[in-house]
Amino acid sequence: MSARWPEVVTYLLTTLPNLPGWGQVAVYDTDAITDAAPASYAIVGKTSDDNTSGNYVRMIEPSMMVMESGTVRVHIVTRTGDPDPAGVRTDGFALISALEDALMADQDLGGVLGQIGTVDLTVDVLSFSDQRGIGQSLIVSVNYTSQT
Repeated sequence: MSARWPEVVTYLLTTLPNLPGWGQVAVYDTDAITDAAPASYAIVGKTSDDNTSGNYVRMIEPSMMVMESGTVRVHIVTRTGDPDPAGVRTDGFALISALEDALMADQDLGGVLGQIGTVDLTVDVLSFSDQRGIGQSLIVSVNYTSQT
């Protein structure tokens, strides 16, 4: 049986642009981001903190059931152009909230994880300032389990 990890990446790449509030957020598939990047963007499967795409673990239970667990990392960056960091925090966590709502409403990720699949997320937060202004970097770990 094939791993679900690539399918979870595809699910995120196709779902994120359609979430509420994500209309102005560019979504990239591990593409390199340059100084010309838009004010708000997300990179699925690559992060700037350690360049880890995620992880994947496959276990065979004593009952011969094959279980898979994994994490797909998504790097979200928001900038408002405003010197007050409150705006980037609000914008960034609005995006996280929309993603979390979508994942909680669709625990099997549109059938990708199967009937006993589960999904949740954790977020590491980093505020920053650069030549383009104040921003927030959110490293989201989309954690999933599946029977394969």
